[in-house]
Amino acid sequence: MVSTHGIGGPSSAIVFEELYRLGARSVVRLGTCREMTKKLNTGDFVVPTGAAHSNGSLNTYVSDRMLPAVPDFDLTAAVINECRTQGIMFHTGLVFSSDAFYNEDRNFLKNWAKRGVVAVDMECATLFTLRLLRGFRTAALLMVCDSFAKKTKEFGTADMLEKETENAASIVFNSLSGK
Repeated sequence: MVSTHGIGGPSSAIVFEELYRLGARSVVRLGTCREMTKKLNTGDFVVPTGAAHSNGSLNTYVSDRMLPAVPDFDLTAAVINECRTQGIMFHTGLVFSSDAFYNEDRNFLKNWAKRGVVAVDMECATLFTLRLLRGFRTAALLMVCDSFAKKTKEFGTADMLEKETENAASIVFNSLSGK
């Protein structure tokens, strides 16, 4: 089953909840992110190992914020193994799921990057938290579409990222099918 969700935690939560209620027991999010470290470039892949988050819709699920947002280890390993099988370079690390994708606050960047966060997205923390609360498997494969840490604004257009998008879709499908 393939699905798409709107932007951000609240709209993605609706889709993830409904997919689970319809019988989905494994969900891999294929999406975009902004890099928060100069080691990443537009078009690079990130396999998140966890997601930090701030106040937002997740507070309605876990009001004390005492639940780490982490993906399923085995499904994440399948995504990593498929990247390796296809010879696709990737990075692993923590992401920050923000309600403001284009936050330009340099303190935000500095504070989260020094904690090991490599990229910012908007939905991984929601997906990973729902995994823990509902009991389904999750992973994510993100493609860097924009720079936050670099002074030059390098934004990946659809034409620029077409090959990477096709590679990412193949990685996700093969990871879910066990190939």
